Parts: sequence; structure tokens; C-alpha cells
Amino acid sequence: GLDERLNKHREQPVFPEMLRMDEDPGLGQAPSRLFRGEDGLDLQEFADDLRHRVGFDPEGQRPELYYREEDIRAFLGGLAMSRLHIIQGISGIGKSSLPRVFAHAVGGFCQNVPVQAGWRDRNDLFGYFNAFERRYYELPITQALYRAATPQWHDRVAIILLDEMNLSYAEQYAADVLDVLERQDGAERRFELLSFTPPGKSPALVVDGRYLPLPKNVWFIGTANHDETTKDFADKTYDRSFVLELPGRPTRFELKRVPRREPVSYEALADAFDRAAREHAKVATKAVE
Repeated sequence: GLDERLNKHREQPVFPEMLRMDEDPGLGQAPSRLFRGEDGLDLQEFADDLRHRVGFDPEGQRPELYYREEDIRAFLGGLAMSRLHIIQGISGIGKSSLPRVFAHAVGGFCQNVPVQAGWRDRNDLFGYFNAFERRYYELPITQALYRAATPQWHDRVAIILLDEMNLSYAEQYAADVLDVLERQDGAERRFELLSFTPPGKSPALVVDGRYLPLPKNVWFIGTANHDETTKDFADKTYDRSFVLELPGRPTRFELKRVPRREPVSYEALADAFDRAAREHAKVATKAVE
């Protein structure tokens, strides 16, 4: 009867997908080698190399992509500036492709989350707790955030791609993301999945059985078309974001084959960003003035 079914669910874990990741030996092992550059990453060389790396697919699985030098540099500068990006421009110019091929080129991962019209709240993005089954339905974004913190991925780039981000109001369905990204205290940069601590076994990286930390190697990148089917972003979303406007028509240039390399270390990339910020602080301050 009903009691029997309830007891059966009581014994099941609340976060089955994350517990499965805990048991995955591949995720529990750090990569043997990562690319850090000879004396750290040189961002100018890195950007020049990246332009060809994202443009050319040695496996021939996708068409060649032509991004301008200034767009690749702006994209990298944006990664240094903000954890939230908005890539705008007309349809079919490579807005969704850029974060995907970038993640592939640096040996990271990109989790695609197609935003749907009619999304209203955090449950549409993160998933929800089913009280009857005593189980949390972990949607792809929740699983990606967890995966990004595992030993296999925690020193590599992780991107969550909110594709067609403005088909619904980002300020509603992504309110938690906007809020957590604002927090300065690292311990507070976490998502509350449950309002209580559930009994039973919890995933290793979930705090108090209910909080999912935001790993420092994660960026949220949204693409946006602007037409009669989309919503306008509120000022507070634009204020917190790096906005990249891609040109309407890419210009072809000769793509070079670049040698394969190990995945890029997130820490090495973060160090290169910090170094560049210190070196160019005066110029940047002057430009803002």
C-alpha cells in the first residue's frame, strides 16, 4: 500500500545523481598533467593560439568558425571581469558556438542549458524536491556545478551555457544565480537546494546535505537574440554581466592547425588574469576616467 511505497522511498538517497558522481572513479581522479605555459600563461600568445584552436576542428565534425581577434580578446577579458556573460547578436553568427568551442579548446566542459519560454523560478533551472519520493530531481545545471568541483575537473574551465537566455525573464528563473554571484564571501557563494538537512547519505561536496557550493572555475554564459519572442534584460542583469556583441558577418581568414595539448589549468588562467590586471591597472583606470 501507500505506507510500503513511502518506506521504499525513505531508504533512497535524496541526491542520486551526485552520489553516482562520488562513486565514479574517473571523476575522483585528477588529470595527470595540465597546461600551465612555460612561465605561466602569456595572454597575448594564448589569445592568438585560441583564435585558431576554436576556429579549426581537426576531427572535421563541425564547420570552421571565424572569430575576430578583438572578439577573442574581449571574450577572455570578460572571463577575467565577470562570472556572468551575455553574448548578443543576430541569429546564426556563432553566439552559442563560442563558449562551446572555447571550453573544448581549453580542455574544459560546457553544459548546454536551453532556456524555455515560460520559465518562472529556480525550479526550472536547478530542479526540485519531490516530497512524496523524497528525492531531488537534479537538472543538468545542478549536476554540472557538482561535476565542476570534482578532482577531475576542479582545476579546469567549466561553462554553463544558458542558450537563448532571454526567452524568459532571467531575473526570475536565474534570481539565485544573480544573487550568489554578487556575494563576496566565498563560503556564502552557494545555492540552497533544500530548506532542511535530509536524513541518510549526502553527496560529499554538498554542504550540510542541502547547500551546493559555486565552484570558482565556473562561468555562466548566456546567449541573447532580440526579437518579438524575447524579453528585455533588467539593468541589474546588464550591470552584473560582461556583454559581448558579435558582428553580423564573420570575415574568413586562414586557420592554422595547432598542436594538441593538455587541458589548460584554471589556476594558471586565473593567475594570468591577475597578472594582467596588475600590469595594466594604470591604463585601465585612465580608460575608465
